[in-house]
Amino acid sequence: MKTPLVHEISALTSGGELWYRGIAASIQEKYHEGLFGDEQGVFHLQMNVDGLPLFNSSGPHFWPILCRIVGL
Repeated sequence: MKTPLVHEISALTSGGELWYRGIAASIQEKYHEGLFGDEQGVFHLQMNVDGLPLFNSSGPHFWPILCRIVGL
């Protein structure tokens, strides 16, 4: 599936870590493959962000940015 084996994880000054693939890169990749968009190339995005704890008894949280292409 050509999944990368190494990911760049950045340290945040507020005390956390961040991995970001890039929303724009992901959309451009799928758009150029012709997987979505109407005849004018218009599409809509629905974005959601929500935190969830990784463990019940500790502080680390995971905050995914979820993006859905509406109207595929």
